[in-house]
Amino acid sequence: MKYSAKGASPQLFVEWLAKANEDWVPSYRDLQNPEVGEVRRALLVEQEFVCCYCGRALRDDQSDSHIDHFRPQKIYNGKGKADLTLSYKNFVASCGPPNRSGRPSTCGDAKGNQFDEAAHVEPWDPQCEQRFLYGSSGEIRASIDGDAGAETMIKILKLHEKSLVLERRALLAAFEADIAVGAITVGNVATEIQRLRAATAGRRIGFSHVAARYLETEFG
Repeated sequence: MKYSAKGASPQLFVEWLAKANEDWVPSYRDLQNPEVGEVRRALLVEQEFVCCYCGRALRDDQSDSHIDHFRPQKIYNGKGKADLTLSYKNFVASCGPPNRSGRPSTCGDAKGNQFDEAAHVEPWDPQCEQRFLYGSSGEIRASIDGDAGAETMIKILKLHEKSLVLERRALLAAFEADIAVGAITVGNVATEIQRLRAATAGRRIGFSHVAARYLETEFG
Protein backbone atom coordinates (compact mmCIF):
# COMPACT_ATOMS: atom_id res chain seq x y z
CA MET A 1 0.00 0.00 0.00
CA LYS A 2 1.30 3.43 -0.95
CA TYR A 3 1.00 6.37 1.46
CA SER A 4 -1.21 9.15 0.08
CA ALA A 5 -2.00 12.15 2.25
CA LYS A 6 -5.63 13.24 1.96
CA GLY A 7 -6.17 16.67 0.48
CA ALA A 8 -9.09 19.06 0.67
CA SER A 9 -12.36 18.28 -1.08
CA PRO A 10 -12.54 19.82 -4.58
CA GLN A 11 -14.45 23.11 -4.48
CA LEU A 12 -16.89 22.03 -7.20
CA PHE A 13 -17.79 18.96 -5.11
CA VAL A 14 -18.25 21.08 -1.98
CA GLU A 15 -20.55 23.44 -3.87
CA TRP A 16 -22.56 20.51 -5.24
CA LEU A 17 -23.07 19.07 -1.74
CA ALA A 18 -24.17 22.52 -0.53
CA LYS A 19 -27.12 22.43 -2.95
CA ALA A 20 -28.91 19.94 -0.68
CA ASN A 21 -32.38 21.11 0.36
CA GLU A 22 -35.75 19.80 1.52
CA ASP A 23 -36.51 18.50 -1.94
CA TRP A 24 -33.15 17.03 -2.81
CA VAL A 25 -30.68 15.02 -0.73
CA PRO A 26 -27.52 14.25 -2.73
CA SER A 27 -26.53 10.61 -3.15
CA TYR A 28 -23.46 8.99 -4.66
CA ARG A 29 -25.62 7.86 -7.58
CA ASP A 30 -26.33 11.55 -8.30
CA LEU A 31 -22.64 12.41 -8.53
CA GLN A 32 -22.04 13.05 -12.23
CA ASN A 33 -19.82 15.26 -14.36
CA PRO A 34 -18.47 17.80 -13.97
CA GLU A 35 -18.33 17.16 -10.21
CA VAL A 36 -17.31 13.50 -10.39
CA GLY A 37 -14.56 14.35 -12.87
CA GLU A 38 -13.20 16.95 -10.47
CA VAL A 39 -13.23 14.43 -7.62
CA ARG A 40 -11.41 11.82 -9.68
CA ARG A 41 -8.84 14.35 -10.84
CA ALA A 42 -8.22 15.53 -7.27
CA LEU A 43 -7.68 11.94 -6.11
CA LEU A 44 -5.19 11.25 -8.89
CA VAL A 45 -3.28 14.42 -8.05
CA GLU A 46 -3.07 13.72 -4.32
CA GLN A 47 -2.00 10.11 -5.02
CA GLU A 48 0.58 11.33 -7.54
CA PHE A 49 -1.09 9.32 -10.31
CA VAL A 50 -0.63 5.87 -8.82
CA CYS A 51 -3.11 3.45 -7.26
CA CYS A 52 -3.02 3.93 -3.50
CA TYR A 53 -3.41 0.18 -2.97
CA CYS A 54 -0.91 -1.50 -5.30
CA GLY A 55 1.03 1.46 -6.68
CA ARG A 56 0.36 0.94 -10.39
CA ALA A 57 0.75 4.08 -12.49
CA LEU A 58 -2.59 5.62 -13.50
CA ARG A 59 -3.45 7.59 -16.62
CA ASP A 60 -4.51 11.22 -16.84
CA ASP A 61 -7.66 10.33 -18.76
CA GLN A 62 -8.96 8.22 -15.83
CA SER A 63 -9.55 5.28 -18.18
CA ASP A 64 -7.71 2.78 -15.97
CA SER A 65 -8.94 3.93 -12.54
CA HIS A 66 -12.11 4.44 -10.53
CA ILE A 67 -13.25 6.00 -7.27
CA ASP A 68 -13.22 3.45 -4.47
CA HIS A 69 -14.94 3.94 -1.14
CA PHE A 70 -12.23 2.86 1.31
CA ARG A 71 -14.94 2.03 3.83
CA PRO A 72 -17.61 0.44 1.61
CA GLN A 73 -20.68 2.55 0.97
CA LYS A 74 -22.92 -0.51 1.35
CA ILE A 75 -21.82 -0.70 5.02
CA TYR A 76 -21.03 2.93 5.88
CA ASN A 77 -24.28 4.42 4.66
CA GLY A 78 -25.78 5.83 7.86
CA LYS A 79 -27.73 2.67 8.66
CA GLY A 80 -25.97 1.55 11.80
CA LYS A 81 -22.62 2.97 10.66
CA ALA A 82 -21.48 6.49 9.84
CA ASP A 83 -22.61 7.74 6.44
CA LEU A 84 -19.42 8.00 4.36
CA THR A 85 -20.99 7.58 0.94
CA LEU A 86 -20.22 11.19 -0.01
CA SER A 87 -17.23 11.79 2.23
CA TYR A 88 -14.21 12.86 0.19
CA LYS A 89 -12.01 11.63 3.04
CA ASN A 90 -13.32 8.13 2.30
CA PHE A 91 -12.55 8.28 -1.44
CA VAL A 92 -9.41 6.90 -3.08
CA ALA A 93 -8.39 6.32 -6.68
CA SER A 94 -7.93 2.63 -7.38
CA CYS A 95 -6.68 0.92 -10.54
CA GLY A 96 -9.19 -1.05 -12.61
CA PRO A 97 -11.79 -2.33 -12.80
CA PRO A 98 -10.68 -5.26 -14.98
CA ASN A 99 -13.18 -4.57 -17.76
CA ARG A 100 -11.33 -1.29 -18.37
CA SER A 101 -7.75 -2.42 -17.78
CA GLY A 102 -7.85 -6.00 -19.02
CA ARG A 103 -6.18 -7.15 -15.79
CA PRO A 104 -7.48 -9.59 -13.15
CA SER A 105 -9.56 -8.12 -10.32
CA THR A 106 -7.41 -6.52 -7.63
CA CYS A 107 -7.38 -3.49 -5.32
CA GLY A 108 -10.67 -1.62 -4.92
CA ASP A 109 -12.52 -3.79 -7.41
CA ALA A 110 -11.51 -6.97 -5.54
CA LYS A 111 -12.24 -5.42 -2.14
CA GLY A 112 -15.84 -4.66 -2.95
CA ASN A 113 -17.81 -4.60 0.29
CA GLN A 114 -15.18 -6.39 2.36
CA PHE A 115 -13.87 -4.38 5.31
CA ASP A 116 -12.85 -5.06 8.90
CA GLU A 117 -12.89 -2.02 11.18
CA ALA A 118 -10.72 -3.92 13.63
CA ALA A 119 -8.14 -5.04 11.05
CA HIS A 120 -7.22 -2.66 8.25
CA VAL A 121 -4.53 -0.24 7.04
CA GLU A 122 -5.46 3.23 5.81
CA PRO A 123 -3.49 4.59 2.84
CA TRP A 124 -3.39 8.05 4.45
CA ASP A 125 -1.59 6.66 7.52
CA PRO A 126 2.01 7.95 7.21
CA GLN A 127 3.26 4.57 8.51
CA CYS A 128 1.18 2.42 6.17
CA GLU A 129 4.04 1.54 3.81
CA GLN A 130 6.15 0.27 6.70
CA ARG A 131 3.62 -2.46 7.43
CA PHE A 132 4.41 -4.33 4.20
CA LEU A 133 7.50 -6.09 2.86
CA TYR A 134 8.33 -7.12 -0.72
CA GLY A 135 10.66 -9.88 -1.85
CA SER A 136 12.78 -9.97 -4.99
CA SER A 137 10.31 -12.42 -6.56
CA GLY A 138 7.58 -9.81 -6.24
CA GLU A 139 5.83 -11.37 -3.25
CA ILE A 140 4.22 -9.25 -0.53
CA ARG A 141 3.75 -9.96 3.16
CA ALA A 142 3.14 -8.14 6.41
CA SER A 143 6.30 -6.66 7.93
CA ILE A 144 5.36 -8.17 11.29
CA ASP A 145 3.91 -11.66 11.52
CA GLY A 146 0.45 -11.48 13.01
CA ASP A 147 -0.27 -7.93 11.82
CA ALA A 148 -3.95 -8.60 11.16
CA GLY A 149 -4.48 -5.24 9.47
CA ALA A 150 -1.74 -5.74 6.89
CA GLU A 151 -2.62 -9.39 6.32
CA THR A 152 -6.29 -8.54 5.86
CA MET A 153 -5.55 -5.79 3.33
CA ILE A 154 -3.28 -8.10 1.30
CA LYS A 155 -6.09 -10.64 1.19
CA ILE A 156 -9.09 -8.44 0.38
CA LEU A 157 -7.20 -6.26 -2.13
CA LYS A 158 -5.60 -9.36 -3.69
CA LEU A 159 -2.18 -7.74 -3.54
CA HIS A 160 -0.69 -11.23 -3.90
CA GLU A 161 -2.42 -11.73 -7.28
CA LYS A 162 -0.08 -13.14 -9.96
CA SER A 163 -0.15 -10.13 -12.28
CA LEU A 164 0.90 -7.82 -9.44
CA VAL A 165 3.62 -10.23 -8.34
CA LEU A 166 5.02 -10.32 -11.87
CA GLU A 167 4.93 -6.53 -12.26
CA ARG A 168 6.73 -6.06 -8.94
CA ARG A 169 9.27 -8.74 -9.83
CA ALA A 170 10.10 -7.04 -13.13
CA LEU A 171 10.65 -3.70 -11.41
CA LEU A 172 12.76 -5.11 -8.58
CA ALA A 173 14.98 -7.07 -10.99
CA ALA A 174 16.43 -3.76 -12.19
CA PHE A 175 17.28 -2.72 -8.64
CA GLU A 176 18.82 -6.10 -7.90
CA ALA A 177 21.02 -5.65 -10.97
CA ASP A 178 22.09 -2.20 -9.79
CA ILE A 179 22.98 -3.61 -6.38
CA ALA A 180 24.97 -6.44 -7.99
CA VAL A 181 27.14 -4.07 -10.05
CA GLY A 182 27.59 -1.59 -7.22
CA ALA A 183 25.41 1.16 -8.66
CA ILE A 184 23.37 1.14 -5.45
CA THR A 185 25.41 0.88 -2.27
CA VAL A 186 25.18 1.62 1.43
CA GLY A 187 26.62 5.02 0.63
CA ASN A 188 23.94 6.12 -1.83
CA VAL A 189 20.90 3.98 -1.02
CA ALA A 190 19.28 6.72 1.09
CA THR A 191 19.43 9.07 -1.90
CA GLU A 192 17.92 6.40 -4.14
CA ILE A 193 15.07 5.77 -1.69
CA GLN A 194 14.42 9.51 -1.46
CA ARG A 195 14.32 9.70 -5.26
CA LEU A 196 11.79 6.86 -5.42
CA ARG A 197 9.53 8.55 -2.92
CA ALA A 198 9.64 11.90 -4.73
CA ALA A 199 7.27 12.95 -7.49
CA THR A 200 8.43 14.40 -10.79
CA ALA A 201 5.98 16.97 -12.16
CA GLY A 202 3.42 15.65 -9.69
CA ARG A 203 3.85 12.01 -10.68
CA ARG A 204 5.34 8.94 -9.07
CA ILE A 205 6.90 6.01 -10.91
CA GLY A 206 4.61 2.98 -10.85
CA PHE A 207 5.39 0.72 -7.86
CA SER A 208 8.04 3.18 -6.65
CA HIS A 209 6.99 2.65 -3.03
CA VAL A 210 7.61 -1.08 -3.52
CA ALA A 211 11.17 -0.43 -4.70
CA ALA A 212 11.73 1.96 -1.80
CA ARG A 213 10.59 -0.62 0.75
CA TYR A 214 12.69 -3.30 -0.95
CA LEU A 215 15.82 -1.17 -0.69
CA GLU A 216 15.07 -0.28 2.92
CA THR A 217 14.84 -3.99 3.70
CA GLU A 218 17.96 -4.95 1.72
CA PHE A 219 20.10 -2.28 3.35
CA GLY A 220 18.38 -2.24 6.73
